[in-house]
Amino acid sequence: MADKRIRVGRPEEKFIYIDKSVGKLLPAAGEAELKVLLYALCEQEFSVAEAAAYLKITAGEVESALCFWRGAQLLDTAEAEKPAAHAKISLFQSYDGELLAKQVEENATFKTLCEFMEKKLEKLLNKNDLNSLFYLFDYVGLSAEYIMALTEYCVQKGKGSMQYILKTALGKADDGVDTYEKLEEWLRRKRSADDSVRRLAAACGWGDRELTANEKKYVRRWFEEEQASYELVHLAYEKTVDSIGKVKLAYMNKILESWFEKGYQTPEDVNNDRQAPKKKDGAEAGSSFDADDFFAAAVKKGMSSDDE
Repeated sequence: MADKRIRVGRPEEKFIYIDKSVGKLLPAAGEAELKVLLYALCEQEFSVAEAAAYLKITAGEVESALCFWRGAQLLDTAEAEKPAAHAKISLFQSYDGELLAKQVEENATFKTLCEFMEKKLEKLLNKNDLNSLFYLFDYVGLSAEYIMALTEYCVQKGKGSMQYILKTALGKADDGVDTYEKLEEWLRRKRSADDSVRRLAAACGWGDRELTANEKKYVRRWFEEEQASYELVHLAYEKTVDSIGKVKLAYMNKILESWFEKGYQTPEDVNNDRQAPKKKDGAEAGSSFDADDFFAAAVKKGMSSDDE
């Protein structure tokens, strides 16, 4: 972190009064914390190495002091330059044990987060765990509420390891899901998609086994990218089985893609289209559209491609 440039500001509409905001923190603040506070307010943008050299203290003391003032909510680094997308793992930060211990002891929010993680993961957090957790909290800038919600989801999936949680959090942050509100929306859609996949797996006779890469490709397309309802996908399943007597995801996909193209979201949309009068070449405008011909044609088109 020593070469990373930091842009520091005060929380919006917040003024620092020496006799109030800072005064009450003086007993807990040391010489390094006071130096860094004054330096940050003067410079606003700097690297840890620059601050350490100018103040004649170590880079670790600068990092610790910044954490102290962020925890006190007197400094805000939300405007700090963000790492490039998909590069956070390569920029992973290592914190010394003393700094981590100090954060657990003095930062009430981080302490609560650590206690929550120990309960959910059913283990005492070691130094590597604390380092990963503080990295998400301090450097990546994810809120404790965000990390708790994501951990809850991972544990429910049977993926209750700090390594998996770290990887998932970094992936979501890189995708722009970097606030609690955005995560809540993503979790809502993901849980709905997971439930639909379970129901489809039961209908297809897949049981509880892990899906193949090919199966995952299709269900992600239908339930996550298109956010199709289970009922719509199940209708395509029924049409496929009725036509060829077995489940073929490639054939189901042909049908579903045509529905997505038309904007259909429910079986009712499909049925309404089937019942609506359609004009076909050489036919009267009032003649009805034969949906079974459409499905047969879609399946036949699917059969022309390699079996998947």
